[in-house]
Amino acid sequence: MEKVNVYLGFKGTEVLATSLTASSFTTGPFGLPRANIRVTLSEAVAALGLSSSQYTGGDALPVRLELVLTDGRVFSGDDASGSLQGSYFSSPFKYNTVIKCIPTSAVPGIYTIAMVDSYGDGWNGASVDVTIDGTTTSYTVTADQGANATHVVTIPAGASTMSFAYTNGAWDSEASYVISYTKLDGTSPQTALSDGPSSAGGTKVLSVCQ
Repeated sequence: MEKVNVYLGFKGTEVLATSLTASSFTTGPFGLPRANIRVTLSEAVAALGLSSSQYTGGDALPVRLELVLTDGRVFSGDDASGSLQGSYFSSPFKYNTVIKCIPTSAVPGIYTIAMVDSYGDGWNGASVDVTIDGTTTSYTVTADQGANATHVVTIPAGASTMSFAYTNGAWDSEASYVISYTKLDGTSPQTALSDGPSSAGGTKVLSVCQ
């Protein structure tokens, strides 16, 4: 390997964001080179030359990787249909990242919390805790409900603050949940958070595009 080029795209435009040389990689547990690639939204916007009026929450920013070998061969997304012929690489090269809408205050709407317990005996003390203007309500899957429970939370118009947190239980490896957001008028349903199993406790960041 000579390097890995990292390209960023937006609505048909693509630019080279950075290149990682072989020295940027370490040897992973299977003897293959490994590296972390991290591009912040501000870095992506600067690389693409976008103004704040040109993008919004929910827009896709695809990241494409290009592997360049020392013998001149180049591999990218069009080559990755399973294991690449003549090499040991079998990793995807393109990732369709999406800009999240992280609310800084309460966003009025209907939040549906769909909870699953893979074992079927309830959440064993775990809960999703929703706090609206300082008042907290905890939601869980009870032993009677077993494998599934759905709770609906309404953030009213005029609310100032809201937060969603996960409290760990005895068997977090069994617990997962999805929080969906719908506007108060019933339009624009969207997934605000998908979390678990083995979720870390604490406040969760939602993506709520209005």
